Amino acid sequence: MSTNMVIKGMHFVGKANGVGSFDNGFGIDLFVNRDLTEAVEEKNLFIGQPVYARVGWSVTTVQSKIGFYVEDCDVIFPTGTQIRIISNTCYATTFSTVQLQKEKIVATESTFRFNTFMAGGGAQSVKLQLQCGVILCTADDTSQSSKITYFFDQNF
Repeated sequence: MSTNMVIKGMHFVGKANGVGSFDNGFGIDLFVNRDLTEAVEEKNLFIGQPVYARVGWSVTTVQSKIGFYVEDCDVIFPTGTQIRIISNTCYATTFSTVQLQKEKIVATESTFRFNTFMAGGGAQSVKLQLQCGVILCTADDTSQSSKITYFFDQNF
């Protein structure tokens, strides 16, 4: 038994603009106020209080061509327990997590808010880690057909 098939060729044209690393390009800053001016410190953050997060991208050479968005974020406890507050760009209402800027794809920074919480019993305080994954994409690519995922974290 056989089946006939036709294979069509494809021609791609393009060029490499550069090679580099995103290791120092992304960062997370955490604040206790909506204006993003008062950084989170051990003495100014309490359970149930909102935390304002700013995910910034400092690679200015490609910001006109490539944007990014926050895809996932986890709060990680010292025990290794992870609580997802953003999952596949969906913000967890349980922790009042909301995106603060209008557009999902941004060139320089994405901001969101979530309420602090503790897991487990008996602890008076705990040091947490916020780990986020971002997706890089062309500014006009809403199909996400060409994406790069990058994870980074911040302790608070």
